[in-house]
Amino acid sequence: TTATPKSPEILIDVDIVHPLEYKSHKRKSIYQYPYGTISSPNYPQNYSNNIICRWRLYHRNAFIRLYIHEFHTELHYDTLALHVGQNLNNRAMIIHELSGDDIDNRHLFIRNDNLFLIFTTDKSYNTSGFFLNYEIIERENYNWDLNENNGVIYSKDYPKFLRTNIEYTWIIHMNSSNEIEINLSDISIDYDYDYLHIITGDTFYSLNTPKSFRIQTINETKIILRTKHSNDDYQYRGFNLTYQKFNGISMEENNQLNTLPCGKKFSSYNGTIEFHTEIKTEMDCLILLEVDDGQNIFLRFDYLNWDNRENSIEIGLFHDPTQYEIYHISGNVSLDALPSTWFIANHSQIWIRFYSSQFSLGLTIFRLFYSETIEWSTISPEPYLQILDDNRLFPYQFISLPTNTTIINKITFERNYTALAPPITLDPFIHIEWLISLNDSSLIIFDVENLDGKTSAELTIHQDENFTKTYLLDTISAKRFSDVLFSVKSSFRIIYKSLSLPIPNQARLFRLNLYKVSKAYLHVGDLHYILGAKNESKFQWTIKGEYENSTFVGNLFSLNKNLLLQTTADTNLSVNNPVAYIPSSNFDIRYQPQEKTINSDFIIVLYEQ
Repeated sequence: TTATPKSPEILIDVDIVHPLEYKSHKRKSIYQYPYGTISSPNYPQNYSNNIICRWRLYHRNAFIRLYIHEFHTELHYDTLALHVGQNLNNRAMIIHELSGDDIDNRHLFIRNDNLFLIFTTDKSYNTSGFFLNYEIIERENYNWDLNENNGVIYSKDYPKFLRTNIEYTWIIHMNSSNEIEINLSDISIDYDYDYLHIITGDTFYSLNTPKSFRIQTINETKIILRTKHSNDDYQYRGFNLTYQKFNGISMEENNQLNTLPCGKKFSSYNGTIEFHTEIKTEMDCLILLEVDDGQNIFLRFDYLNWDNRENSIEIGLFHDPTQYEIYHISGNVSLDALPSTWFIANHSQIWIRFYSSQFSLGLTIFRLFYSETIEWSTISPEPYLQILDDNRLFPYQFISLPTNTTIINKITFERNYTALAPPITLDPFIHIEWLISLNDSSLIIFDVENLDGKTSAELTIHQDENFTKTYLLDTISAKRFSDVLFSVKSSFRIIYKSLSLPIPNQARLFRLNLYKVSKAYLHVGDLHYILGAKNESKFQWTIKGEYENSTFVGNLFSLNKNLLLQTTADTNLSVNNPVAYIPSSNFDIRYQPQEKTINSDFIIVLYEQ
């Protein structure tokens, strides 16, 4: 008789999908969506022989990212196959087949919305298996309809971060206009996988460098941004452009329009803006002005001659002419005899918008001087708009912006990691609080990413009357720093206040990462931490960087103020001087020789640079 080979056991067969799709599946997945972890059965213990495990990751139009932390299988015989598409019998759709210990690429990015991970083992040797993180990146679609004659268009979160798998479309309705001028001032995308297109009629333009051009169009002009880049660690800025619509005019009038400051940005510490036209046409002219960050803008009209019934000038903060208007100038204002009038805008970036109706007499001349200044106007409690007309002198203006009420977010900290950040907003003043509730008494590491040191802000960590720490973020030169909460209670409060205006058109560049200390050692990205328990018998830890030329910044935290640790890079870590530069990518950390035992727990936080 001949023995029939035993068929492999199907140990895991699961779909990881959006919660709304569970109804179309036979059972609810125990795996989290859109990100989580997958590991071989029994990990980190050895997996079983003769098994099949299948994980399907799916969401319509999504991309999928995998990061493999550990991988140890029997070479050639126990494999993890990555299969895209629906037909599992077609081996041509296997994009990766992994086995053994030496994995070349641990960061895998799949531009497909349907991925199968299939783990198969044979009947003999087994080992610890694998552990990986997954993320299902949903498509983000936005459409904007624009009817204004001019304006500013920029990618979401510009210039901080351009995420992958987006499709943004801006539709500029031309109405009665038949020409449009585009001024692309900045673009930062992955030119292999991302694109920015301008489509008018049957013609499209692909943009990858800053440029200005003018095109004829009818009905509408579309601007489309599509991203498929794989690496979100490299922070692409996105793009920023201005547009101006025109009616078809004569060559002479066109040459005159080209000399105007419309659609242009002035970026020096001082200067003069001159506007002179005799064209009898409707006009909507946007001018952008900026000085160095942290400075305010001093403005003075040296000359103004216009049709006082049909023209007006508006001035506002930031570079978005739909928000934060602070001045409206119209009526019988005449400044040709008043050269010393002036006012101050409390920001480093403003917009100036000149309107002329189709009934204007044509001649318009004004000259505006600007300069950076550290002087401030008084900020009043309520926002308002100052109207200047009836031939009055410009007063010293009081500028005000709305202040957010306090935002309190309640968060239950159940996993080992969570990240906190201010909302994506251009509000000039933010007061936000996070009330963190814990389900255990783990030590907590606060990893602060303070990427915009110029924004005046303060961060407070408050547990009770015995523990409160406040950091003035604009006084800390380090872009990354940390702290540790040793005596953790059931809850604590984190308070973030941003006390002045942020850089326009982007979120504040601040994030707080919270880690529960659940392991003796953890390495995530460029952060490493080591937990040293009191009375521990281990005396030495070896640190190896990702790159040969890496260096580290080390932070030591302990309730033992006399604790001193040494490194083989000739640098000591001390609680009294907790931050140390370690000029090596491969080194050991050990107790000071005379210290045989440690009488309190301690945490070492290392940032690889």
